This record gives sequence, structure tokens and C-alpha cells, in this order.
Amino acid sequence: MTLRYPVLSAVLAVTALCALGSPQAFGAPISIGPRTDNFIAFDEDTVRGVGQSFTIASTTAVQSFSFEAQSTADTVDYRAYIYGWNSTTNENTSTQFFAQGSTQSITSNTYTPLVVETPGLELMPGEYIALLYTTDTAGTGQAFLGAVNNDTYTEGEGFFTTQVRDPETPASFDPSWSSLTGISLEDFVFELVVPEPASAVLLAGAVLALASRRRRI
Repeated sequence: MTLRYPVLSAVLAVTALCALGSPQAFGAPISIGPRTDNFIAFDEDTVRGVGQSFTIASTTAVQSFSFEAQSTADTVDYRAYIYGWNSTTNENTSTQFFAQGSTQSITSNTYTPLVVETPGLELMPGEYIALLYTTDTAGTGQAFLGAVNNDTYTEGEGFFTTQVRDPETPASFDPSWSSLTGISLEDFVFELVVPEPASAVLLAGAVLALASRRRRI
């Protein structure tokens, strides 16, 4: 009878850690900003997609990512994605790692973070592009995106495309991307958030404490 509880404690602790990702999979966050300029403009008439490429150095659990935007005319409807990236050719790969489940809208007339939650997403070392894409060719919405014109982030850069493609179909999603450096910008204001290892340690500790208390009872 007493043997069950240590075993149960270990199982529960491991389960708690796995729920948040293994410690070696937390990786490093990415923060590009603050805003020093504006990208004009992400809209439903000309610029169909915007993206920030980035590099993952070690296996990383991604909690969320975000851009910064404000509506300047009507609203822009979009969905967010993460695709693989090839920095040699400046092309996305046909591998889709994340797709937002529902269409979102840029409605605020002041700069606001567009936070995209990515529960359970784990990225292996490599190059990626996080992007916002609209396929509403009949819309009139337009938005500015926060951007930076100094190259403080050297593991990626900002891109945009004017081509109509369907990011829901990875095999045929092949827009031509233009670098922000061509319009005197470097990157978009961008955040990639990872879970804090301390959270997993605290959770595992709480589970062990609870199991230990139950064993004494």
C-alpha cells in the first residue's frame, strides 16, 4: 500500500512537467521592438500578407506570438500562421506548423498587440516565418503595423507580399515575399513568448507536496 504513493507522486510530477513542456524545450523568447516606424499598409486591396522570419536555436515550446497593429480604414480580417522559412531564397516552405482556427479582425485605431495563442506548439531548431494573411479580396480594410528601422534582430527580418494565395493549403502556398529592407525598414514589432521553466518547477513541486500529504494521511 505504501509503495503506490511514491510511484504515484513521480507519475504526477512527470505529468505536470509534460503539460508545460520538458525543461530543455522551453527555449528562448524573441522580442523585437519597440516600434520606431510604421509599415504602410496591410490591407485587403494590395498587401495580402505580412510576416516576420525568425530562427529557433533549440527545441522551443511556443506559448504565443504577436504583432502590433492599428486600423486606419475599416477593419482588416486575417488569420495567423507559422510556416517553415528558407532565408537563402526568401521563400516559405510548404510545411505549416501552426494555423489560427478562426478569422480575427484589426479594429483598434491605436496600436494594439495582436496576440496569437499557440497551445501545445513545439518548434525544432530551424528557420520559420510567423505571418498574418488576408484572402478577402473584396474588402476595404487597411491597417498599419508597428515596425523597426534598426537591425537589432539579426536572426530574421520582416516581409510582405501582394500576392493572393491560400495559406490554408500548404502545398500550394507559395507567395513571392518582399523584404522590408527594400522600403528602409528591418523588422516588424514582434514577440514570441515561451513558458517560464519556473512555472513547471512550481507545479511539479505542488503535485509532489499534495501526494506527500496524502501519503501521511
